[in-house]
Parts: sequence; structure tokens; C-alpha cells
Amino acid sequence: MAGQGKIKEELLSELAQLRRQITRLQHAETERRQVKIALRESEDKYESIARAAIEGIYHADGEGRFVFVNDACTRILGYDRDELLGKHYSIIIPEAGIPMATEITRAAAQGDPQKGEFILKHKQGHGVPVHFSMVALGSPGERAGLTGIIQDITERKRAEEALQKARDELEMRVAERTMELELANEELRAEMVEREDAERALRESEEKYRNVVERANDMVAIVQDNLIKFVNQRVVDMAGYAPEEVICTALSQHIAPEERPVVMERYARRVAGEDVPPRYETTLFRKDGTTVDVEINAGVIMYEGRPADLVIVRDITERKKAEKALRESEERFRALIENAFEGIAILNADGIAVYASPAIERIAGIPSEEAVGKRLIELVHPDDRARFQENFTLAMREPGALVTGTYRALYANGRWHVVETTARNLIDDPKIGGLVLNFRDITERREAEEKAKEAEMLKEMCQLRGDLLANVSHELRTPLTTIKGYATALMDDEIRFERDVVKRRLESIVEACDGLSELVGNLLDVSRLEAGMLWLNRVPTDLSKILREAISQARIRALDHRIVLRLPEELPAVNADPKRIRQVVDNIIDNAVKYSGEGTEVTVSVRREGKGVVVSIADQGIGISAQELPKIFDRMYRAKTSLAPKKEGTGLGLTIARGLVEAHGGRIWMESEEWKGSTCSFNLPIDAE
Repeated sequence: MAGQGKIKEELLSELAQLRRQITRLQHAETERRQVKIALRESEDKYESIARAAIEGIYHADGEGRFVFVNDACTRILGYDRDELLGKHYSIIIPEAGIPMATEITRAAAQGDPQKGEFILKHKQGHGVPVHFSMVALGSPGERAGLTGIIQDITERKRAEEALQKARDELEMRVAERTMELELANEELRAEMVEREDAERALRESEEKYRNVVERANDMVAIVQDNLIKFVNQRVVDMAGYAPEEVICTALSQHIAPEERPVVMERYARRVAGEDVPPRYETTLFRKDGTTVDVEINAGVIMYEGRPADLVIVRDITERKKAEKALRESEERFRALIENAFEGIAILNADGIAVYASPAIERIAGIPSEEAVGKRLIELVHPDDRARFQENFTLAMREPGALVTGTYRALYANGRWHVVETTARNLIDDPKIGGLVLNFRDITERREAEEKAKEAEMLKEMCQLRGDLLANVSHELRTPLTTIKGYATALMDDEIRFERDVVKRRLESIVEACDGLSELVGNLLDVSRLEAGMLWLNRVPTDLSKILREAISQARIRALDHRIVLRLPEELPAVNADPKRIRQVVDNIIDNAVKYSGEGTEVTVSVRREGKGVVVSIADQGIGISAQELPKIFDRMYRAKTSLAPKKEGTGLGLTIARGLVEAHGGRIWMESEEWKGSTCSFNLPIDAE
């Protein structure tokens, strides 16, 4: 029984413990349920808080995909929530920031919380500066995910930049102000030194003041209460009084009666503080009763503690005489200008006449008062107006510039006169303030010059005609002598010549006839060119073919020279008369051969230039002096210097070449240096087709 009782007690004790354990379990379950409910409420509350937070809050799983983003996060990045959930965080990372972002997430996942500043990529592509913090969910290494907060710091960045800019500006201003203060201190120190010097100088000047005043060329007086309180020694010379005679006398008694009211009124107003012109002219009474013209310069000063008038009186008698002489001189010069043979006009910056002398009526036929206010370019011939305007602009460009010109001007009767002008820019001269145009009618002089020129040309033509006749006579006489001599010999029945002798003499006669034919042809060409009657058969022409044929013949004529042709790979056709261009080439080559030594080279080259083709023929001859070069294409001109040996010919070859080239619309020119050879070039237009 005792044993059963003990077992029962043990069972009851275990049952009580079991009941207590059951009770504890029931309490634990209740607490677990309460904790679960509290946890759910806490999660809901957290999510509500997270969604309503100003900062962006996000969760990412272990693979880096967003599983939660709040409204602030979507607002900062510009995405909808659905656009981010399930997406990898790299969608908001700029390409350049991916390596750093990878390192940050790796460190956070290993349990090292991360925070700092970063640039995220907005949906629209621009960067968004944020401050971030990031921690791992779960234990380090579990890959449970990451959670973090981002805060848009765009405005803060802007504020920081603005603050930095303001700080920089402030520092710059402080530096500038510091420098200004240092300069001000330096200036102040210098000013103090200057003030000390000035005070010392003032003391010295006060010592000298009375001597200066007493020795002044002008009379100096101090007037107070209409009484003269001080006057220097100049009063003796100017008014005939001793200083003590005028001290304490009334100012008004020394002024001419007719000037007295004006002078006293100005004195009273000035002492009262009114703004009165300080300088004026008046008349003083001298002690002997005569008057003197003076200029007064007055100003208020403090004298013995009260306002007074400091009066400086200058004798202007000589100036008045000079002004009178100047007026008379101006009247005299005006009379000279108005009666001058040449016209004078003053133009403003717009070319409008502000003054015109009466001579313009004689030169242009319009009264001077009508010319004023008129643009004088309107009187110039339309063909000369551009040149007139160009010279006007040139003269106006620089003060003092001098420009001359000659123009045709319309006279009132409708006839064009030739007017010579000289324009000088005196815009900066206050007395003139414009462009001074001197002009004169040179129609008669120009007509006389034209007549003299015509006479000179006629004289020159007579001289040229004489030279031509002399040259032609010589050139004709030589072949005619050959023809006549050989023909006469062949006609002599008493002389029997060998057949080959007869053939050579007949060939000489034929050659002489060819020379005569060429001479006559050249003379006819010159005549036609001068009369403008030369007819050209212009067709698309192969210039290379002409040059090859010309050089082939020239090599036969000039066996002692090397004649070289240099042609480009492609050469366009030219619009030319083949026969005449061949004549030009032959004339230039023959001239080159004639004035270059045996064994030298003559080079013919061609190049494309712009819309034309340039042919150049260069020799290694004696060259042409600079003085004779401009005349080389003149008719019958041959170099007269010792450099040029005596050569037969009429001197028409280059003249004809120039005429033919110009008739084709081209240009011919010569380049040369003494003893360095010459190069003659001409250009021809390319065929339009």
C-alpha cells in the first residue's frame, strides 16, 4: 500500500507537470499566434510606411531582381512599378557604372553594409544622382537578397554646385577686395605721403602766392560788398591807378556806364550762389578817362570768413584787334574763294554738299545755292560714278587723305565737261568738318592734249611708215636681186651651165619668190589686223597635231638647234583657226631660233590652265632687257641693245602673232632675263563643245 501510494504520488506529480507543460504550450501557441498576427501587422505597417516614404526603398532577391519598390523609387527612376518588378537591377545602372555597382552589391551580400553616392539611369536616359544605403537580407552568403534606400540628391547637388560657385565667387571677391584693400592701403600711404608733400608745398606756395599774384600779367582783385578789398600791381598798367587808390572804392565806379548794370547784376547773383557764367567781356574806365576792353573771369571765394568775388581782369585790346583783323581776313579770303577760277565744295560723310563756291555755276551750270544739299555724284557721268564713289570712299577712310581724280560732269546745257578734282579729308578739322573738294574744268586742256596726242600718233605713224618702207625695200631688194641675178645669168646664151648648177639657181629663185610671198603675206596680215578685217575659220582643233607638224618643219629649218616638244597625256581641243595658230607657232619658234646660239635647245610645252590651254616656247638665247621687254610685240620692233646681234627681217613676226592670238580671244606675253633666255607664251580658249 505504501508502495502504491508512492507510485500514485509520483503519477500525480508527473500529471501535474504534464498539465503545467500543456498550459505552457497553450500559452506559447497563443503567444505564437499573437506574434504572427503582430508580425503580419508589422509587415503591413512596414509596407505602408515603405510605400509612403519620401526615400526610395527596394528589395532584390538573391539574383538581383527587384521584388519590391516603393512609390518614391518609381518616381525617382521614372518607371512604373510593374516595369521594375522582376527586372535585374542593371536596368537602372549606366553602362559606365556597372563595374562599381557589381562590386557594391557583392560587398553588401557578404555582410558589409554599403552606402554612398551613385549615378542611376532614369527611364528617359539621363543620370540621377542619389545617396544610397544597402544591406543583405539574411545571413552573409545566404543569397537571401538585398534591401536598400535611395534618396534623390539632384537638388542637393545643384545646391552644392551653386554653393561651391558662390563660395568660389566669394573667395574671388574676397581676394579682389583684399587686393583692393592692399592697393587702397598703398594708395592711402602714398596719399599720406603726398598730403605731407602737398602741405609742405602749400606752405611754400603760400609764400610764393603773393609774388605770383603781384607779378601776374592779369589784374587780380577781391571784391566784397561791392568794395575792392585787394588788387595787385597790374592795376597800375591797366587802369592807371596805384593799388592804394582803388582799395575800398566801389567796383561799379570803374565800369563803363553802359556795361555797369550787367556787371553788377552778375556780381550780385554770383555772390548769392546763383549759377552765373564766370567769364564775360566788358569795358573798364581808366584813371585818365579812357577805356580799355577787358575779359573778366570771376568766382566766389571765402575772404576773411565771408563770401567775396575773386576777379581776374585781362586786357584784351590786342585780341580785339586780332579778331578784327581775322574778320577782315575771312572776308578777304571769302571774296577770293567766291571769285576763284577753281570751284570749291565741302561734302559731308554722305557725299552731300554743305558748301559750294560760286565757281560751280561756271563749271557745272548750277547756282551754288542749288548745289548745297545735293549729292555731287549725280552730276558725274554714269560711267564715271563708280570711280568717283571709290575715290570718295578712299578719301573718307583716313583723316588728312588726299585723292585726285578726273571725271566727266554734266553741264546745264546737257554737254559733258571733263573736270579734274582734288579731295582732302578734313572731317576732323572743327573749322571744316567735311571733305574739301577742289575742282576745275579741264575740257579745253583735255581737247588740246587729245589733239597733241593725235599729232604725235600721226608723227609716229609717219615714222613707222618710213621705217616700214625702208625695211620692206631692203627685204624686197635682197630676193629681187637674187632673182634678177640668177635669171640674167641663165638667159645669157654665151654661157652654158651644168644641169645641176641650173637647178640650184632655179631653186634659189624659187626660195627668193617664197620669201617675197611670205613678206607680202605678212604685210597683208598686219593691214587686216589693224583694220579689224582678218577672218578666222575657227573649228575644234587638235593643238597637239599642229605643234608636232610645226616642230617637225622647224627641225628641218634649224638643223643647229635641238627643238623639244613636251605634251601632256590628254589635251582638249581648242576653238581656233588651225592655219593661223600654226602661223603663230612658226613665228615664235623662228624668233627663238634666230636669237639663240647654235647647239642650244628650244622647248615647246603645253599645259591646261582654267578654261584654256597655254602654249610656251622657251629658248636659251641672249634674253631681252627689262627696258625693251614691253616693246617686244610692237610692229617692226627689234632689240637695239648690244645683246641682240643684227638679224634680217621686218620685225613683224611677233606683231602678227599677238594680233592672231588676240583675235582668238587669247593673250600673249614674253618673260625674259638677260643672258638667261626668253619664254613666249600664249593661251587659247578650250572648244565649248
